[in-house]
Amino acid sequence: EVEVHIAKEQKERHFIITDFSVSKPLSLPLPLNTYVAGTFAYQAKEVQHCLAAGDRLKLRLEPTNRHDPWAIEVYTTGDIKLGYLPHAINKPYVELMDEGYKVLTEIIDIEPDWDGDIEIRLSLGHHVHKD
Repeated sequence: EVEVHIAKEQKERHFIITDFSVSKPLSLPLPLNTYVAGTFAYQAKEVQHCLAAGDRLKLRLEPTNRHDPWAIEVYTTGDIKLGYLPHAINKPYVELMDEGYKVLTEIIDIEPDWDGDIEIRLSLGHHVHKD
């Protein structure tokens, strides 16, 4: 069984994740508050009235994305695509997901006068054993 060791650095409020199955330790904030990028290009506006703070979202890797091989799509639990994780932060989360870690995603806030912003929180879930 794989064990995850999480140690909190006092100054930067980052967590160091070390695991023998991960090629190198990753440093990233957990939990991380961010937003869904590209909502204007997908169905986010059409379904925003059905979304609320606390709703869970799903992440899917999209390694065939021609613009970003580290792309992570963001979906509702009903499989409606809302957009992507921002490019600037996605690589460490791709590495975690590739190693079998579940990255939990929930909505923090949606602007009532729709401007495209969906704020989300990412946190580390359990390790899923890969066969």
